Amino acid sequence: MLAVDEALHAMATLYTHAVVGAALAQLHSPRSRPWLYWCLGLALSVVPDVDAFSNVAYGSPLGHRGVTHSLLCALALGLFAAALAFPAVRGKFWALVLVYVAITASHAVLDAMTRGGEPVPFFWPMSNQRYGNWGPIPVSDVGTGLPNPWQSRALRSEMFWIWIPAALLGTSGFIYRAMRHTKRPPRSCYALVTIGVGVKRPVPGPGWSLGHPVNSSTGQQFNRSTARGTAPRDPAAGSAH
Repeated sequence: MLAVDEALHAMATLYTHAVVGAALAQLHSPRSRPWLYWCLGLALSVVPDVDAFSNVAYGSPLGHRGVTHSLLCALALGLFAAALAFPAVRGKFWALVLVYVAITASHAVLDAMTRGGEPVPFFWPMSNQRYGNWGPIPVSDVGTGLPNPWQSRALRSEMFWIWIPAALLGTSGFIYRAMRHTKRPPRSCYALVTIGVGVKRPVPGPGWSLGHPVNSSTGQQFNRSTARGTAPRDPAAGSAH
């Protein structure tokens, strides 16, 4: 348990990983987002740290911040999670894969942004080169204990650098989803708006009758036969019969 706690100190806190995972999940807007969708997103945000329970030396490919933090692992886990959630989500499969891969990969990116700890082998197994210690987040000083920003310098830093941008990102996703799924108002609403802005209907004049418009020069009423191009009937021809 001591080794696990030491490994958990060499990363961003689990709470911040979950916050970023939830914010990225909020960006996706399929037709349905059941509890399975959210649970898998939160699990993927922290599952790379399963290597903290490994007995292999820290810094080796199978140790903490090893292969489970690689992009290849993020791709595999994203595909697996999308296959599980796809029947319930009812959206585009590859869009779901992209979201889950991004959530999983965000864990390694956050770990690489800490000041301290082992860098991350993003491109394993093609390359064993590690990347990280980019700052500005100090490594976790929480471990498995409850988060307390008054006592944790790392958590205070994460709340400023990560939580606030993640909240803004998630809020923008929520607003976009709400605007996208808003129903168009019925036609009656457009009529009310038209009346409200002062657009007036045409007022009947000398060239109008109660039923149809009338040609003011001939007195002939406009009807459907006239609209189809049929010659109007001559009143004099009718009286001859």
